Amino acid sequence: MERIFSLIVKVILQAITSGSKTKAETPPEPEPEIKKEDPKPEPLPAKEKKVTHQKKYLWLLDNGHGDTTPGKRSPKFDDGTQMFEYEFNRAVVARIKDRLDEIGVAYLDLVPGDNDVSLGDRVALAKSCDDQGLEKVYISVHGNAATDDWSSASGVETFCYPGSTTGHRLSDVFQKHLIDQTGWRDRGVKEANFYVLRKTTMPAILTENGFFSNKQQCEQMLSAEYRDKIAEAHVQAILEIEKDSI
Repeated sequence: MERIFSLIVKVILQAITSGSKTKAETPPEPEPEIKKEDPKPEPLPAKEKKVTHQKKYLWLLDNGHGDTTPGKRSPKFDDGTQMFEYEFNRAVVARIKDRLDEIGVAYLDLVPGDNDVSLGDRVALAKSCDDQGLEKVYISVHGNAATDDWSSASGVETFCYPGSTTGHRLSDVFQKHLIDQTGWRDRGVKEANFYVLRKTTMPAILTENGFFSNKQQCEQMLSAEYRDKIAEAHVQAILEIEKDSI
């Protein structure tokens, strides 16, 4: 009996030992590796695009008249105020200059102050100024008048020297943009023997940008909105000519 009991104990111990060994010898299954998405490369900083305008012409900007020019002013409004043409011309040219600076177009303001400068001196400066290696183009900016009193004449017109093919091409471009921007009456391109058109040695035109002798149009010419439009018309014309040449 004792012998049988010993055998039973031995079998049980062997079974326990064998089970422990099996358990110990079986390695645990490795946990599955989690595949991570490849990190995206950091985007390169965007290069700043610098637009460089290819200058083709030197635009000579002539704001007509001055603070001592006789006449050249609107009739008086009911409150006693009136528009002076020299101030209008300079306000428009100042806006043109700001836009050309933004774009990088070459220009020269022939009469930067309010004082009047003779036509002869304006033309002489246009001829003698440094051309910066560019072809010069002369643009004289004005307001128009029909009479000394309020009248019905209105609209825009552009002048060139009689028989000047280049002057006509320039005038056509400026007149088109003036009409597009202002919506005013199109009085067309005309020829005239004006001093600044006759005596200059480069392509030259003169723009008449509304009638300050027309009460309604004069009120518009006094507004920042219409001065912006008139200036932008000149800028767009300049850019078209810079692109397509004359």
